[in-house]
Amino acid sequence: MKARPLANLWCALALGLVPSLAAAGQGAAPRDEGRLVVEVVYLAGVKPAYSSVPGGAWYGRFGSVRTPEPRAAGATVRAVDVETRPDGERVQIKVGVHVGARFHDRLEEVATYTVAPGETVVARELERVGVAPFVFKVLRVNTAALAAPTVVNQTQSVAASVTDFTPSPLPRVKLTLHNLSQKSVRAVELRTVFGGRVRTTTFAVEPDGKSLMEPGGKYEKRIGITDGHASAVDDFTPEAIESVVVAAVVFSDYTFEGDVEAALRKAGHDEGARVQLPRLLAVVRRAHAAHVTESAAAIRRFHVAVSALNDAAPEPSVEAVLGRFAALTPQQRENAKVSVEVAIHRVRAELLEDLSRFESRFRAAPAENSFGRWLEERRARYEGWLARL
Repeated sequence: MKARPLANLWCALALGLVPSLAAAGQGAAPRDEGRLVVEVVYLAGVKPAYSSVPGGAWYGRFGSVRTPEPRAAGATVRAVDVETRPDGERVQIKVGVHVGARFHDRLEEVATYTVAPGETVVARELERVGVAPFVFKVLRVNTAALAAPTVVNQTQSVAASVTDFTPSPLPRVKLTLHNLSQKSVRAVELRTVFGGRVRTTTFAVEPDGKSLMEPGGKYEKRIGITDGHASAVDDFTPEAIESVVVAAVVFSDYTFEGDVEAALRKAGHDEGARVQLPRLLAVVRRAHAAHVTESAAAIRRFHVAVSALNDAAPEPSVEAVLGRFAALTPQQRENAKVSVEVAIHRVRAELLEDLSRFESRFRAAPAENSFGRWLEERRARYEGWLARL
């Protein structure tokens, strides 16, 4: 069996991702949204996970099987991605794998299934990429009497309260944060607890280096983690989050209250962006200054130039992060380096993903999609982002 490496977990947390087994997905709200869930058996001997419909999650723990031919290092499976959405009276389950030499470099599609309530499907197609089959079953959601979670606040400068709780069909919470300090807040780390154990850890954070809360400001965060118990037939009784923990607040100057690990992750994340953004800006400006930009060849040259940027964390950048914190353990110091590197990687990867989407539009309608304008928009975004770090 393959467990998620520590570096992968730290990478996810460094980027403010939710490494839950059933994170809520995004999408349109159909009439019966939340009345179906998908049970996911992802690892033998481990309690199944449950995904709302629509919804999605990636699974960093899974069983392994041999493949006919060894996979290249760049095709190492890092996680299994599962997305669900309604399809009439049935549920479409789309399965893929995140692959890469160290991080999640790209998503490879594996299979798509359409499953009716009460039906079970075994994703045997995962075996061709070296993953033991996942088992999916679509269940109907029962009505349950549920209470709103409590709030456990480990900070002094942020007030937190549950301002809305929807118990049915699946329990969902709105948490409201207030900044009581005289400093701007960059991030707040939140944890959800089920049965006395932390289930998920994530940052409340704004994109592109923007402030989460100015002094006296507030921020609202919606939280929906799907968990509960399946019957022997085809239904599911949900369980509400027991508590939401405000584990840390990180201020604009990287001072913090609460867990030092959270502050270290946020500092590493921002330092990685500080390293990579000037590199990306240089490539963007060169491409924009070229005489011929409105061509498929120009887009390919830009892709090659961005792809050539590496993910290594410069030692001065790592030391800049470590210098903000006293008495770190050797593991924490190593984690700081990983958090810088994963942010360096992710900023570049996001640009390449954005470029891929633009390239598809350009191929379909080149007259309606200006590469020069796209580059100018990226330049403006990155300059603003860098100025806020």
